[in-house]
Amino acid sequence: MTNPRWFNNRIDYNTFYSSIEELFSQFGPPYGAGDNKIIPNGFFWSSLAINVLLRSREYSANATQNQCSNKENEVTVYSYIQNETTMMMLGLIVLSWLKVNLKKKTENGHCHNPTVPLVVYFTRSCTTILQTY
Repeated sequence: MTNPRWFNNRIDYNTFYSSIEELFSQFGPPYGAGDNKIIPNGFFWSSLAINVLLRSREYSANATQNQCSNKENEVTVYSYIQNETTMMMLGLIVLSWLKVNLKKKTENGHCHNPTVPLVVYFTRSCTTILQTY
C-alpha cells in the first residue's frame, strides 16, 4: 500500500466514549420492550450510524493500493465511506465506550468485584486493541 496508515489521527477513546454517552442521553437505551418484544430504538441506531460515518471521515487516511492491478480503474481505495472503514470505526467506537465504561464502573465501585474475569478480560482486550491504532 502506498499509504499503510488506515487513520490520519490518533484514536482518542475518551472522545468516542463521550459521543456514545451523548447518544444515550439524547435518545435513551438502544432497545426497549413492549408486548413481550424487543423494540430497537431507531433514533439511537440511526444517530450512531451517522456518528460512525462522521468519525470515519474525520479519521480516515484514504489508504490506496495498486499492487493488485496496474490498471488505473482497478486501484483499491479505502476511503471513509467504504464498508471496511465504516465497520472498523464502529468497532473502535464501541470498544472505546466499553473500555471507558468498565473502567469508570470499577473505579467508582459500581462493579463490586473488579477482578471478575469478564471485566478484566474486556478492559485488557480493549486496551490492547485501542493501543494498536
